[in-house]
Amino acid sequence: MRLVKLVGEHTIDVDLLPEAPLVLDAGCRTFNFCEEIFALRPKARIIAIDPGPDIEIPDDSRIKFIRCALMEVDQCCKVWLKMAGCESVTSRTPVPGWQEVAVAPFRNVLKMWGPYFDLIKFDCEGAEFDILKNWPGRCATQINIEFHDNMVSPDGKGLPQSYFEELFHVKLSDYRVIQNEPDSLGIHADALLVATSHV
Repeated sequence: MRLVKLVGEHTIDVDLLPEAPLVLDAGCRTFNFCEEIFALRPKARIIAIDPGPDIEIPDDSRIKFIRCALMEVDQCCKVWLKMAGCESVTSRTPVPGWQEVAVAPFRNVLKMWGPYFDLIKFDCEGAEFDILKNWPGRCATQINIEFHDNMVSPDGKGLPQSYFEELFHVKLSDYRVIQNEPDSLGIHADALLVATSHV
């Protein structure tokens, strides 16, 4: 097991990446995570998702970019987005001056591009909570999640263990928490989940 932090906050296990991994980068924004994956595995294929209206898409055939917000919804719909630096805020009702963007549920991404990824990275500005509550079962070898909304425990050691205990009882029973600590900002939690067959 060789844990590495990419772009300063997303921990992955490099030893679990095959020579040509299929990677889902949800919240790709500047494509820095993609670049670091390619530095480790030049033959990687990456599905990159982000709703940002001003994103410049790299001219790289290894990247398939989807401009949408990854959120758990009953069907594909629209949300309204306000960019605040590298962060974004969404609303399900129209807000004057905000950008309207498409939404894709995680299960639709799996149907179209999966059904199995070697690595999934979620940096989706709070949508990770609903995605995990509706988790479809084992669909990746490893999952990196940046938990938002100041989800660092009072002792400053990452996400509270009680959160994982509740979630892993049923929805994520095929995974184990390998890494759980504050990200580089000290306000979000960086967690790495690995499929039990690889622990």
